[in-house]
Amino acid sequence: TSQNKLFIFDRVSKFEAFPLTPTKTITTPCQDVSVHANTIVAGSGLSTNAFIFERTDEHSPWPATVTTELTSNVASFGHSVSVSGDTVVIGAYQSSKAFIFKRNTITGTFPTAATTDLTGESKFGRVFVNGNTIAVGCISGGAKKVYVFSRIDSTAAWSSVPTTLIDGHTDVAGFGHAISISGNTLVAGSGASGKVFIFERNIGLGTFPRTATTVLEGNANFGAGKGVS
Repeated sequence: TSQNKLFIFDRVSKFEAFPLTPTKTITTPCQDVSVHANTIVAGSGLSTNAFIFERTDEHSPWPATVTTELTSNVASFGHSVSVSGDTVVIGAYQSSKAFIFKRNTITGTFPTAATTDLTGESKFGRVFVNGNTIAVGCISGGAKKVYVFSRIDSTAAWSSVPTTLIDGHTDVAGFGHAISISGNTLVAGSGASGKVFIFERNIGLGTFPRTATTVLEGNANFGAGKGVS
């Protein structure tokens, strides 16, 4: 938020509703946030920092201070962030870059320097990671493409070479401005066309198609947010 506050809402069990007031408030720059299990990542974007907060388990409280701080001299580092399992991805669209931080299996912590650097075309840097798949889109005004990076399993290293380049919708304004992945489904929103595109992974090939399997249409701002899920 503009007040540099991160609001966390924890419920006691999955069978209960979330509380209406935060269970914890952390003061930190947070232009974009992502959470998975016991890890929260907050990116500032303006100050080229990202902050990782980790707790021991789901029954432990969230820490009030940063567990790991990631810094870079790359413009807009932290504008887009995502975490899943052992992987944190930080986007920097002004530099057309993204950075992968893979948790150290021995220490159990994330490194302060990226383990893999990713580079793409204009305004590449809208990031999302789910399991063994990372998608990086180009925000509105950029290249209108989505890059997909995959690994075999969690023990494998991430490659800087995309396994799929989704470039079949370069005629759509803002394509790739918002992205999300779950399992074998990738969803890409557009910043200006009022459309959302669904891509289903080919199980045999292990790759996504270059053009969408389904296209959804809505009002003018449909698909224009930071993220779709």
